[in-house]
Amino acid sequence: EPTRLKVHFDEVLTKDGKKLKGIMKDATEENFTITISKKEKPEGAKRPVIVEEDLKFTYDSIKYTKYIINFK
Repeated sequence: EPTRLKVHFDEVLTKDGKKLKGIMKDATEENFTITISKKEKPEGAKRPVIVEEDLKFTYDSIKYTKYIINFK
């Protein structure tokens, strides 16, 4: 059985100390966009739902990025 390899999963640490994990969606010379998944509880709902959100960063607002490689 072949192993599936996901490489576009990144960890980003911003200069204000936030560590985010997501999939890199877009990159230009000025900035890049990652898509993160987070749990939000809608009003009146019993359980939280997973919502995807796009975040845009400039390169000078980031301390580091790194690939997280999943073998799934």
